Amino acid sequence: EVVKVLRTTAGDSMVVVGALSVRCMGLLAAAVGPSLAPLGRALVPMLLQKLNDKNRGMVDAAHQALDRFVGSCFTLDEASEALLAALGKADAVKPTPTTPKIKAETLKFLARAIPHAAAVAAASPSS
Repeated sequence: EVVKVLRTTAGDSMVVVGALSVRCMGLLAAAVGPSLAPLGRALVPMLLQKLNDKNRGMVDAAHQALDRFVGSCFTLDEASEALLAALGKADAVKPTPTTPKIKAETLKFLARAIPHAAAVAAASPSS
C-alpha cells in the first residue's frame, strides 16, 4: 500500500514532492530489504525513466533509490531486463522509450553498481 502511494506521488507535478517520494522508495528498500524485492523490481523501469527528468534533484533521488534497491532488495542480474530496456537494447523484452540522457544516467548507475556487486560477490562464501 505504501509503495503504491509513493509510486503515485513520484509522478506529482511538483518536482519536490516527486523527488521526496522517490527518495522514500529508496529508504524503504534499504529498511525492508529483500522482502520488498518483487515490488522493487517492478519500480526499476519507473526509476530509470526518472533519470530523464530536467530537475537534478529528481535525477539524484532516482540514483540514490536505484543504488539502495540493488544493494538491499535484488541483484543487477534480476534487474537486467529493465536496464537493457533503458539502454535501448533491441533484445529487451519490454522496450521503453529512451533518450541519450536516460542511457547516460543508466550507465552512470551501472558504473557504480557493478564494482559494488563484484565486491559483494567476492566477499560471499562460494557454494
